[in-house]
Amino acid sequence: MKLTLIAIGSRGDVQPIVALGRGLLEAGYAVRMVTLESFETMVRGQGLEFFPVEGDAQALTNEMMLAGMKGNGLNLLAMYRGIMRTFGAITQSYQKSFAADALRDSDAILSQLPGGFYGYDLAEALKVPYIALSVIPQEVTGAYPLSLLPAQFSLGPWYNRLTYSIGQQLAWHPFRNSINTFRRQFGLPPTSFWWGNMRRMKHERVPVIQGFSEHVIPVQPDWGDHVHT
Repeated sequence: MKLTLIAIGSRGDVQPIVALGRGLLEAGYAVRMVTLESFETMVRGQGLEFFPVEGDAQALTNEMMLAGMKGNGLNLLAMYRGIMRTFGAITQSYQKSFAADALRDSDAILSQLPGGFYGYDLAEALKVPYIALSVIPQEVTGAYPLSLLPAQFSLGPWYNRLTYSIGQQLAWHPFRNSINTFRRQFGLPPTSFWWGNMRRMKHERVPVIQGFSEHVIPVQPDWGDHVHT
């Protein structure tokens, strides 16, 4: 069985997924890792097949952090703009990489954001299972707000859930045109203007594997039993 794992971002985003890939390899699966070119040595060093996406993780991270440093601290709005500018600028590279013929032998797709925006669509096109991966808390809960916001500031469960909806919208829209272009390459209809496939994934209870311990982030009852830590 051929598993394709997709991870785009800094070392902190990619290395845990490489570790997962190594574990799956040792369990007897054929594992392909799709990630930025700068992680090739890490991926191949774990015996995993490597498929490159153009881009340098350190350059992306540096630009994002520089954009976020304003005054005496971290400006979250500026950081968000930096994230969207750096990742959004290479969406054409994403389209080209994820549409490659070399990925079409995948028996399942496992992916985290922002690659997850393409991974779910690729799995739909290939008619194979999709599993979402996460190395930070992203599942909607009333227990605390989205992790980019101060946890000590909360107006209660309704506010906490709202922050996730807002965060999903902010993350989705810079990729919307690129994703629909990508879907057209596979003969798929355009996805939702407001939610992309995120709402579909929720309704379908797509399995989620979270890459952090329940001792760090306790399991929340409103996550659902399709979310695994």
